[in-house]
Amino acid sequence: MILLVGAFIVINFSGCEEAEPIKLKGTTWKLKGIYNANTKEFKVLAPEECNDCYSFTFDTDTTAKGRSTTNQVGVYLCERVSIGIETFVGEIGDGYVFVEATNKVTSCSVSDEYLKFFFDEGNQYLLFKKR
Repeated sequence: MILLVGAFIVINFSGCEEAEPIKLKGTTWKLKGIYNANTKEFKVLAPEECNDCYSFTFDTDTTAKGRSTTNQVGVYLCERVSIGIETFVGEIGDGYVFVEATNKVTSCSVSDEYLKFFFDEGNQYLLFKKR
């Protein structure tokens, strides 16, 4: 039997810094890694060879669906920054690192090429690149 569980992320779009409104509908984003400004370290999460892991696609300008390593991820850009993760079940590689980081996100910034989700008082961020 396959257990299907979901992880849900709620991100504040109005809290995302952007020069001009960027149309997100139809765009797909893939995690490049986690940057730590204190240590200047950039961590690429395993499994690196998984093309669909740590990625999501926007079905509207404010909602997206994707996955961590084994769980579904929902991204909701709304008026208030809050993130809810439903489960850690079955994560592989650095999946738990990803889920824990997304649980701490407080703000984001978006450009034509990159999407950053900040946590740890802005000292760390998840860096996503548009595909």
